Amino acid sequence: MIHNRDDQQTTVNDLGLEGLNRDGAFRTLIASGHQGAGSMPRLCSLDEASLPQKGSTVAQCGRRGHSWNGTSHRGNYHRPGRDSVGDRELVMIGTTNDPSSQAGFERARIQHIIVVMIENRSFDHLLGYLQHEDPCYPNLDRIGAGCPENPDDPRSRWISTSADAGRVLGVNPDHSAAAVIMQLYGRPNPSSTEKPTMTGFVRSYQLRIDGSSPHTKSLLARLADHLSVAWARIRRRPAPIMPSAADIMRCFPEAEVPVLSRLAKEFAVLVNWHSSVPGETWPNRNFAHAATSDGETAIDVRWYDNETIFEQLAAAGRRWGIYHDGVAQVWAFWRLWIRDRRSFHSPGMLLEHIARDSLPAYAFVEPNHGYGRSAGNSQHPGNNLVDDASFTAGEALIGGIYNALVEQPEVFAKTLLLVTYDEHGGFFDHVQPPTVPAPDAKCSPSGFDFSLCGVRVPTVAVSPLIARGPSIARSTTTPRSPRQYAPSSLRTVHR
Repeated sequence: MIHNRDDQQTTVNDLGLEGLNRDGAFRTLIASGHQGAGSMPRLCSLDEASLPQKGSTVAQCGRRGHSWNGTSHRGNYHRPGRDSVGDRELVMIGTTNDPSSQAGFERARIQHIIVVMIENRSFDHLLGYLQHEDPCYPNLDRIGAGCPENPDDPRSRWISTSADAGRVLGVNPDHSAAAVIMQLYGRPNPSSTEKPTMTGFVRSYQLRIDGSSPHTKSLLARLADHLSVAWARIRRRPAPIMPSAADIMRCFPEAEVPVLSRLAKEFAVLVNWHSSVPGETWPNRNFAHAATSDGETAIDVRWYDNETIFEQLAAAGRRWGIYHDGVAQVWAFWRLWIRDRRSFHSPGMLLEHIARDSLPAYAFVEPNHGYGRSAGNSQHPGNNLVDDASFTAGEALIGGIYNALVEQPEVFAKTLLLVTYDEHGGFFDHVQPPTVPAPDAKCSPSGFDFSLCGVRVPTVAVSPLIARGPSIARSTTTPRSPRQYAPSSLRTVHR
């Protein structure tokens, strides 16, 4: 249920789509009006003389040489300035007004939902220092969050967050299920009655740096990780980054995340959106598709036969599409592609479908995970150990989709774009995950019953239906059936 400032209420069923949010599905729609899709600002570079042509497949923001679908070409990098991506500065340009895209919310207004799910970043890490105009926004400058170096020692050094994160890391943070439990509770094996203290992030990263993190991944998954790191080292010269445990507390200033930050300030940033599982990528992505991880908190590389949102949509006569560049995790749901692959597309086709007004009811965008020549555009910290190519390309991915929508105001007027992250990747966040009803009776091999969400992740809802100016929407309902589950939990929305 959505409550906005006018006390209007909307459920995901009003949209004709089953939920994609673990706390009752897409509780992101704010009904009071934006100025309409026809007046949406677009993200572009200062050297653009005019709007790009319709159907353009290259983002107008992003490092030169990066197409939005993640195909990267190496180039000179300098630390970007305010509102820039790589070496191109961003400005907001208004487009022409269109009477068909005026503000206001009705059941038939949202006909398409696009979900872009990036990789492994916490809310505080990317948006904790966002300079939002709403005084209630949880800015870390005001909150003063931090974490002890050793949670077992009351005299331990306190390490505060800081707005000086780098895009290149020395060591990929541990985000295995066991590591996340340590991050949440400050130690392994907490009792079932304990509440998360958010005190173990520095300890967990120090163990990772020392090479003594607990391993809960399968042998195949660990081998894939090692091969991925080795391949990254082979194809590019490693950057001389010496890791420190305090690095896990470093967060980005908004100028270093210009696309996501600008959209968060222009539309709605969801400040209590948690990952579904205190664990790794696969179980959280499985929740996004099937409302369950089939009892897994670790990456278990196998086939999954759980019913997915895609099959539910097809049964309801609705079209869906998966847009991926390279290897896609969603392939693990074999029933989606074994008989018919027509709903799987290259990422460039998403821009074409927007331009032709032929989007499906539900479009899921899976980024390039870096299993190839390039580092991809997933922003996974493990793909940014030698340079920032993947991080920059991820920003370009988001900006390219947004620009394509703005260039087609009639399409944008009936589309919700949701940008989110599958899990936190081991980075610090100060908000305790909520407890929720378990989606089914399955438990993980360690006995976890899935009644606790994972760490907060950045999520931004983009739609002309979202009101300009500060607003807060609250939802306090909890899911009543497994079908109401999906990637994350939402309690509060800030505009």
